[in-house]
Amino acid sequence: MNKELVNEIISAIQEREPSIGSSRLVTIDGFAGAGKTTLADQIARSLNGCVIIHLDDLYDGWNDPLGEGLTETFRTQLIPGIASGGSYFLPHYDWESDAPGDPKKYEFGEIVLLEGVGASQSINRPWTALSIWLAIEPEVGLKRVLGRDGTAIEPEMQRFLLHQELHFLKEGSEVVADYRISGAP
Repeated sequence: MNKELVNEIISAIQEREPSIGSSRLVTIDGFAGAGKTTLADQIARSLNGCVIIHLDDLYDGWNDPLGEGLTETFRTQLIPGIASGGSYFLPHYDWESDAPGDPKKYEFGEIVLLEGVGASQSINRPWTALSIWLAIEPEVGLKRVLGRDGTAIEPEMQRFLLHQELHFLKEGSEVVADYRISGAP
């Protein structure tokens, strides 16, 4: 991704006031395979006190990953956890065993990067300091995901892409983003 744009985003994060407790919540959302994790890593390397939460950990596997279960996790665990200003536990899905794993412990972070498809859904918006949207053609994103995670997941990814499309139509996540970036980093 363009280094100047990443630096602009980092500056914008630093300029924002805390949005939940004493943390700034930054959401990085967009289509599967668009580069959300890569961007989160780039931002985190440049900012002290930064925590990354990957939505892949919070999904209930392939079982309605963007449904009410994820929203409920945000409502009852993520938002109160960040607001606490201490340590907190969030669900952690174990993709290798295809089952919920032990909860993962997170420590306070002045900046919390929530990255993944569905990060900027409406329940998180009142607590969000900055929202970033990454766009990519779904076919290109699918190729990137399969190249990264293997072709064995293609049937599940095809279903995920349908969930993703419906989710974004319902939520309007791209429209409310502070930054809209086209193409993968």
